[in-house]
Amino acid sequence: MPHRFIYMVPGIVATFLAAIAVRWPRPGGYFLGAVGLAFALFWGQASSNRMGWEMAIPYLVVALLCIMEGWRLEKIERGQLKPWKIFPSSRTHFFFRHPRLTITLAMPLLGFIAMAIYHSIALATV
Repeated sequence: MPHRFIYMVPGIVATFLAAIAVRWPRPGGYFLGAVGLAFALFWGQASSNRMGWEMAIPYLVVALLCIMEGWRLEKIERGQLKPWKIFPSSRTHFFFRHPRLTITLAMPLLGFIAMAIYHSIALATV
């Protein structure tokens, strides 16, 4: 049974990397860019096709977006840019203070729960 959990490792690692990039956009963006380049180099050497770049491009695009978000947040802290809020809230709960991090961690968790329920039903009917 434990050998089946090895298939969850890439998803867990990707979720962890996304949570780092959401929490700390600039360092997380640089880290995601390094991971994307590592994918390209590793898979480029392991196979003769372009699979490495196909895996790396989403990481590199998200890394660029995170770095840009880090610059935007720095301008807000310096007072050069006014922050905008879609849903302004005075609530102090963690989920309301950090909506991006909450969504980043909740979506894979909901997917895992949905798959677990689906497979549990399938196993129970056999």
